[in-house]
Amino acid sequence: MADIAITVDGGTSKRLLTAGKYCDKDILVTATGGGGGEPEPPDDGKTRLYITVPANSMPDRDPPRNQVPLYIQQSVANGVTIDWGDGSDPETLPGTRNVNTTHTYQTAGDFVITLDPAEGCTLGLGAGNSVNCVLGPTKNNGRVYCGMLQRAVIGSRGIRSIGICAFQYCSSLASVTIPDGVTSIGSYAFQYCFSLASVTIPDGVTSIGTYAFHNCYGVKEYHLLPTTPPSLSNANAFNSIPSDCIIYVPVGSLEAYQTATNWSTYADQMREEGT
Repeated sequence: MADIAITVDGGTSKRLLTAGKYCDKDILVTATGGGGGEPEPPDDGKTRLYITVPANSMPDRDPPRNQVPLYIQQSVANGVTIDWGDGSDPETLPGTRNVNTTHTYQTAGDFVITLDPAEGCTLGLGAGNSVNCVLGPTKNNGRVYCGMLQRAVIGSRGIRSIGICAFQYCSSLASVTIPDGVTSIGSYAFQYCFSLASVTIPDGVTSIGTYAFHNCYGVKEYHLLPTTPPSLSNANAFNSIPSDCIIYVPVGSLEAYQTATNWSTYADQMREEGT
C-alpha cells in the first residue's frame, strides 16, 4: 500500500495506515504512488516480501490471522535485520542456521517485510525442509500465511541460492524477482505457486532442483537468461507445465537447451527470445 498523506481541517498532516477507517472530519486525501500498485523498491540489495494480512469479517475486530511467521536461515547470529513494515521496531534473531519468529500485525492491510543481511552474513529463505516455507508451516492452517505473500523481490545482498521449498504453497505469489547473484534454485522452491504468470531465471543460475516449479499452473512464460543450460536434477523440474507455456531461451542457445539432459522433455515448448 502506498503511503497516503492526510490533511485534517487544513492543519495536521497524518498518515493513513489502513483502509476502512472512518473520520468525522472533512479531509483532503493525497495518495503518493498511484496506479494501485506498489512502487518499485530501491536497488539496495535488501530482500522484500510483500504480504497482505486479511481483514476480519466482523467490523472493528482485529485480523483473525495476524500473527505472521517468518522462517529464514542466517550464517551469523543477529545477522539479519527484519523490518516488518508496520512502523514497529526492527529486530534481529539470535542463533545461526535455521531461525524463525512471529510478528503480530495490529491491523489488516498490505505490508512489506524487509530483510537486510549484515556484511558477511548469508541469508536463506525458508527453513531448508519440506514442511516450512519462508512464511512458516505449509500444512493445515499454516497455508493461510503462505497465501499472504503477494510479491517477492529477492535482494542481491547475502543470498546465493533459493533453497528447498522456500516459496512452496505461496499460492498468491504473483511476482518474483531473482537477482543475478543467485546460482541455484532448490527442489520444490516454487511448488504450488499457482499465481505466477511469468518467471525470469537470471544468467547466474547453474542448477535447478527437483520439482522446483511443480504445479505452477499459471505460468505462461519462462525466460531463461543463461546461455548454457543450467543442470536439471530431474525432468520433473517443470512438472505439470501448462500446454500453452513457452520457455524462452537466449538467441543461439535453442539447440543446446532442446538437447540438454532433462531439458529435452520440454523441447517442443522452447523458443528463442524475440520470436
